[in-house]
Amino acid sequence: MDYFENALGASRGEVWDRIAVGLEEATTDGQEWQGQQVVARVGQWTVTLDADSASDRGSSVASTRLRAPYVNRDGFRFHISPEGLIRRFGKLLGLRDVQVGDEAFDRAFLVRATDAEKVRRFLSDPALRGAMLDLGRISLCVKDDEGWFGAEFPAGVDELYLEAPRLVTTRDDLRRYFHFFALCLHQLCHIGSAYPDDPGLTLA
Repeated sequence: MDYFENALGASRGEVWDRIAVGLEEATTDGQEWQGQQVVARVGQWTVTLDADSASDRGSSVASTRLRAPYVNRDGFRFHISPEGLIRRFGKLLGLRDVQVGDEAFDRAFLVRATDAEKVRRFLSDPALRGAMLDLGRISLCVKDDEGWFGAEFPAGVDELYLEAPRLVTTRDDLRRYFHFFALCLHQLCHIGSAYPDDPGLTLA
């Protein structure tokens, strides 16, 4: 039994099984998953997989998202992205640039955080950094109440948010994204920034 199982009441494999069942239910006529929302209740946590689209120069750009609310015990927030937009985003949130100390990672991603030492601890796991490098152009951040839950976001609850700028449809790729996301939740607990408690959200 690993830390993730202790914290969430289910192993990562069991959590994926529940996500996979949701994918089956959201898929029709044997077609690949096309971005329908899949929600898995795992212990006291809720993980949501879905797709989003935004307009870019007159065309629609699809993205795949994984999101989970959690009790943020110390207010730690960060934004990690290969996109230049992070600099404007970071200024709005009061984040500052951080060098992790891994040459390959620092070349591939821009890291901003409210606490430089804590984000280095979050990224200290080589498996986490390697998985993020392997997934490529993704953004990972902690959002406050301007995020998914809007006005329902209670005080002290934030959202771990992953976005890939493409529609991920194959089971193997979705499983890779989910396992990375699970590793991030694990690491937030490990560094003392997340409680594995019910954040008290009522989902529509």
